[in-house]
Amino acid sequence: LKSLGFEYVAANPGSSFRGLHESIINYGGNHAPEMITCMHEESAVAIAHGYYKAEGKPMLVAAHGTVGLQHASMALYNAWCDRVPVYLVIGNYNDAAVRRPAEWYHGVQDAALMVRDFTKWDDTPWSLTHYAESAVRAYNLAVTPPMAPVVLVLDGILQEQGADIGKLPKIPKAPVPSVPQGDSASVEQAARMIVAAENPVFVVDRVARTPNGMKLLVELAELVGAGVVDQTSRMNFPTRHPLNQSQRAGAAIGDADLIVGLEVADFWASVNTLRDQLHRSTEPRTKAGAKMITITTGDLMVRANYQDFRRLQDVDLAIAADAEATLPSLIEAVKRLARPRCGGPRACSGELCVGRQPRQHGAPGGRAMGANQG
Repeated sequence: LKSLGFEYVAANPGSSFRGLHESIINYGGNHAPEMITCMHEESAVAIAHGYYKAEGKPMLVAAHGTVGLQHASMALYNAWCDRVPVYLVIGNYNDAAVRRPAEWYHGVQDAALMVRDFTKWDDTPWSLTHYAESAVRAYNLAVTPPMAPVVLVLDGILQEQGADIGKLPKIPKAPVPSVPQGDSASVEQAARMIVAAENPVFVVDRVARTPNGMKLLVELAELVGAGVVDQTSRMNFPTRHPLNQSQRAGAAIGDADLIVGLEVADFWASVNTLRDQLHRSTEPRTKAGAKMITITTGDLMVRANYQDFRRLQDVDLAIAADAEATLPSLIEAVKRLARPRCGGPRACSGELCVGRQPRQHGAPGGRAMGANQG
């Protein structure tokens, strides 16, 4: 766990992971990770959820057997719906022959089953070598988009039995895989559609995994003069930027001839309305002929039972890739396709000629509207 760089472990202490707890305090010096004692497993996972949103890296959580995982499950589901990596370890006595009386209530054959529908991966290591490999694999899977929680079930006896320090298993050298990016042909097609559009709008939700994601999105929006509707699952776009159209999302989407969805959890609801009444009805927000593009890792991981994948929207181009990782190549493609041609019949928008007249986003009269303005 130290090799994975965890700074903290949040836990409501329990006997099924007492071996791990002791190791963290007595052998690890209660540092990297440092134990944060919590009063409930749900709050422990919620702390890890918020920690990732603030720090951009996962936090370790430990929970006590079946009951601890049951308590943690609601917060774990919240993290799943937000596509946030939480690294959860739970204790379990896999060998029924060695269970104390109370451990029968806390023991289970398939401990992670109850949360498998809303976690990305789980495993139950049966040896230290198995554990070393699964610990690294779990981390890499958790932080590779699409991100999500992972669970490791640690056998109580394996935690506590002695080990020859000179024969400890090797920790795999397995760097985090590179983030999936859009293929060059699809990125080129998307750039052509953006450059050709008269009034493009970007709808963004989980784009900015890092601070650089915001910088890239601002660069692209300013490059083509596109309005941005931020659905704020991440800190994607400055609220006071003149191209921020979040407070008039319906009007901005309705006026657009191209809508680009970047890591949008519910793109269908972004471009359609549903009336919640006795006889429900739907209608599009978009004008006739508007084209649509989606770039999202949501297309790379869909589960059956918990249906948080939403309705399937007709689009003209779907790129199954991480939006932030794809933005640099998309920006370069737009720049290449929209080289300055000032002096001709095409008007410039920002630095590049993109084949449309300069326009003002926002309220009538040309005043740009920021996200905090009514």
